[in-house]
Amino acid sequence: MTMGKQFISGTIDTGSFELVVFGASCTSCGVAAHYNPTLSGTFEEGTLTTSQNYGSGETYCYEGFEQVSIGPYPPKRQMFWEVVQAQMPILQQAAFEAIIGVGPAEQPLVQVWREVEYYVKELTSYYEQAMTAPQQAIDAAEDMIKIAIKLGSELPMLHTWSIPQFSICMGARNGADGIVVWNDTAPFDTPELFTRVPVIGSLQSWSANLTVPALTYPGGGGNATSLGCDGGCEALIDSGTSLLAAPTEVVNRIYDAMDRLEDPCDLDKLPDITFQLAGGEFSLPPSAYMATVEGTPKGRVKALLEKHRPR
Repeated sequence: MTMGKQFISGTIDTGSFELVVFGASCTSCGVAAHYNPTLSGTFEEGTLTTSQNYGSGETYCYEGFEQVSIGPYPPKRQMFWEVVQAQMPILQQAAFEAIIGVGPAEQPLVQVWREVEYYVKELTSYYEQAMTAPQQAIDAAEDMIKIAIKLGSELPMLHTWSIPQFSICMGARNGADGIVVWNDTAPFDTPELFTRVPVIGSLQSWSANLTVPALTYPGGGGNATSLGCDGGCEALIDSGTSLLAAPTEVVNRIYDAMDRLEDPCDLDKLPDITFQLAGGEFSLPPSAYMATVEGTPKGRVKALLEKHRPR
């Protein structure tokens, strides 16, 4: 994408909701620090600040406005967050300079209006007790309402270009090409090629109902090992991470199954992780959940390696 005619490499993140760009002045942003508002003739400074929390760390940001273009779409004025400070080790070797959040666009407004509700409720409690509210409580409620109204007046990025749907196709290997299609109509044109998975919950994330997760062994060898999740689990579909995250109970069951194998380092004999989303069958090979880890192993990983270390 471009911002003020500067080319910015962004990662598409279905697990977040806003456009977050790493500023060139951010000394803690590693190689991701790129966007320079002083080189742009169309940058507008905002008045808000915020922090963004990701699985890989936290950022501190200033609000800004810029002429942004993405894919085939022409430049339009877009609100974004410029990162000025970060605690994200991944940025030291990142291949991106922005996080393009494409989660449910209304979620930031849900969060900010919930904060408004909290501050207004706190303010109201004084009056309900026939007490004079302190000026600090009045100011806090007033400021929060102003912030909520201001954020509500700005279009989320997908709304800016009227993008009601999109698709992401990622290669399974490191360095493999990925494809993003804005306004993709293929699922509607050829529905027989796709499995439709309903979004569940309150639209705070792209989540689906995951059922019958299990370890299934190649060639039908060994009994399938249930991974729990009786009655189904809410699974977050997050393109911003390459990891599989699961509750401790599920991870422990995987460890136990690995421990029972004669050689847990032989990928050809390791089980697939299988599960269903809306009745559709999905399967992940061992390469999807096994990785090379550098450093000193700890906990169950250390115990597993010591037990199966070649003699």
